[in-house]
Amino acid sequence: MLAILLHTYLVAKPMGILSIFYAVGRPDPMVQRNIHGLFFNPVSAGALFLALPGFVLACVARPRLGALAAGVGVLFLSSLIPGLVFYAVPLTMMGAYVSLALVLYLTVAAGLSAASRTAMLKRPVRDRSMAGT
Repeated sequence: MLAILLHTYLVAKPMGILSIFYAVGRPDPMVQRNIHGLFFNPVSAGALFLALPGFVLACVARPRLGALAAGVGVLFLSSLIPGLVFYAVPLTMMGAYVSLALVLYLTVAAGLSAASRTAMLKRPVRDRSMAGT
C-alpha cells in the first residue's frame, strides 16, 4: 500500500504535471484553441507588452530581485499542490504557469537592469568645474 502511495505521488503525479506543462504550450488539433491562440506562451508579443512596465521599473528602480525570486519560488511550489493532491489539468495548474512566466520575466528584468547599469557606468562624465566658462 505504501509503495503504491509513494509511486503515485513521487512518480505518476509529477509525470502528469510535466505532461500538462508540455501540452499547454503546443498546438492542438482543436480548431477553436488554434483560432483563439489559447496557449501558454509567456514570450508572445502581447505578454511581453503587458510585462514591459515591469521591465522599465526594474531598470529604473533596480530592486533586489533575490527576494522577489524567493517569493516566486514559493508561489511556484505552492501552486503545484492542487496538481499533486487532486489532478493535473490546465485549470489547476494556472498558478504554476503564472509563476513560471514570472521567473522568466524576473530573469529578463535582472538582465536589463544589469545592462542599463553597465551602460550608465560607461557613459562619459562631464567635467562640471568648467561649466561656468
